[in-house]
Amino acid sequence: MNTRVDPITKRFLPLTLDELIETYISIEQTTGCWIWMGTIDPDGYGSAKVDGSPRRAHRVVYQRLRGEIPEGLHLDHLCRHRFCVNPDHLEPVTSVERVRRLRAERRSSASGGVS
Repeated sequence: MNTRVDPITKRFLPLTLDELIETYISIEQTTGCWIWMGTIDPDGYGSAKVDGSPRRAHRVVYQRLRGEIPEGLHLDHLCRHRFCVNPDHLEPVTSVERVRRLRAERRSSASGGVS
């Protein structure tokens, strides 16, 4: 649940964006990935409720720490871990570039890592 208790009114309040980020990230020391410990959607991406609506956690964290994602670009996970929200592991790219990278990665995997 993305809430906290107000110490005066004792009512549940939504977490601030910074509290949400601080609460749901665990840093993986060997890879540097920031693992999203909250909800993971069926596609394997972290999910966070912001203003009552579910959003992809990596986009939320990137926008909070780096600024807006340029229009027409998508965030590519350079580490290839969809649950990672480390902005250093995310790069804004076109959908064409993202598909090109995925295809190149699949070809490399299929050939045993030999290009």
